[in-house]
Amino acid sequence: MRSLWIMVAVACACGRGTDAKQPAEVVGFAPLVAREAVLPIARSTASSSHPASDGYTYVPSNLQDGALTTSWQPAKTDKGPHWVRLELAETATVTAIAIANGFQTRDGYGDEFVLNSRIASARLRFDDGEEVGVHFDAGARGFVRFPVGGRRTRVVELLVDTTYAGTKWNDLAISEIEVTGVVVRSAVASALRAAVAVIDEPGFVVGAGGARAWTLPPGRYRAEATSRPNGMSLSWQGDVTCDVPIRGDEELTSVQADCTVHATATLRMKHPGRGSPETMSLHVARPP
Repeated sequence: MRSLWIMVAVACACGRGTDAKQPAEVVGFAPLVAREAVLPIARSTASSSHPASDGYTYVPSNLQDGALTTSWQPAKTDKGPHWVRLELAETATVTAIAIANGFQTRDGYGDEFVLNSRIASARLRFDDGEEVGVHFDAGARGFVRFPVGGRRTRVVELLVDTTYAGTKWNDLAISEIEVTGVVVRSAVASALRAAVAVIDEPGFVVGAGGARAWTLPPGRYRAEATSRPNGMSLSWQGDVTCDVPIRGDEELTSVQADCTVHATATLRMKHPGRGSPETMSLHVARPP
């Protein structure tokens, strides 16, 4: 964590009655807190999307659902260039992009990673028009992280240049994209974020098979949850509807959802049950 400082000036009318003519200025310093983290994506679009089939969807929002068992794929009629555009929730200094290339799941057809096409080379483009080239090894699974040197931007675009052919289909597939960066907030703003939260629990550790749960009354909520290094299962118990699917049977590294709790319900974060302890964070607030 890095800390910067900003000068804050507060003017107030001090005194009584007609004597209170001149404002008194109080000058001080409040720290600006810069935290590197996976940044929330407000909106994702793409050159096109393959129609849903065989129980799968291929929409660009799959790139931020925290699951490697889903993917974005362009339409067969889209001959390129293929691209995806990620709009961050707010302008940030982006330090790295992590991409899970290909369709990283197995099903009745076999290993979808090799059956479908995947990126060989591409470019990352930012608000100022500058680009960073990226290259993938043909067999690179999981996330591949590309440092980008600190780019001040609101939008990240991935422009696909070349691909590795699939052994069965030539449908380009990408499973997940994570944008890491720094959003600078004043200590006052950080304190306000915590103050308005219904739940604000950063960096708690859950061991293998363990879980944490919180009960929420009826209302509208915005939930942001993360889990590292492997992921968590996130589930609601009760009458709840969300703008993104939360099924409880997926291992997610991050999720942001707007949910309506119709009757008192429980939100549960659970360790996947294997491997090392998970470091989780949960922030729940009423949306503006």
